[in-house]
Amino acid sequence: MMMMMMMMMMIDESMDEKHMVQQRMEDADKNKDGQLSPEEFEAHEMDGVDEAEKNDMKQAVQEDFQKADKNNNAKLSFEELQAFTKADDEHLSAPEENEMSAIEEGVEEQDLEEGMESTEEDEATDEKHTAQQIMEELDKNKDGQLSPEEFEEDALDGVDEAEKKEMKQSVREDFQKADKNKDAKLSTEELQAFTKAEDEQPSEEA
Repeated sequence: MMMMMMMMMMIDESMDEKHMVQQRMEDADKNKDGQLSPEEFEAHEMDGVDEAEKNDMKQAVQEDFQKADKNNNAKLSFEELQAFTKADDEHLSAPEENEMSAIEEGVEEQDLEEGMESTEEDEATDEKHTAQQIMEELDKNKDGQLSPEEFEEDALDGVDEAEKKEMKQSVREDFQKADKNKDAKLSTEELQAFTKAEDEQPSEEA
């Protein structure tokens, strides 16, 4: 029932992550060949580091490059950099979870108070923006609609093979629910309506 919510979260994270990695690649790739050499990676990672700290960092940066270079060709592709960045972010955030919990609780309380002031117009704007973001990310052929294949492909991107079969049926059911006019295409309006329905689902069951 929460498949669309999961997709929205995955898409938002994926878009932010992809943008960050693209920026990192563009900044570090001095010869603009679409790949990072050990020298380019090292220069970028150590940019702005004090000379006194560079020797200590150099070994760690070189080890990071070797971890990221999955095919061991002494070059980092965009995909390798993205995979390494994601793994590195997850590793760094884990120790901070307990420390952040108190702050997050305070933020949640503040969000609840501020949420009382939100208007229906604001919510509708947010829903429309979210639907447009999902459409732009999933609509590979840019025809302004989502085919079952486009919808399914992105939902299952990055999912383990063992889980794909189980998720595939849920994704197809979500598509059929969203496709109100049964034309085997999802418009932005259908996507927005389905997203809103999925958002409201938990509160109705509670």
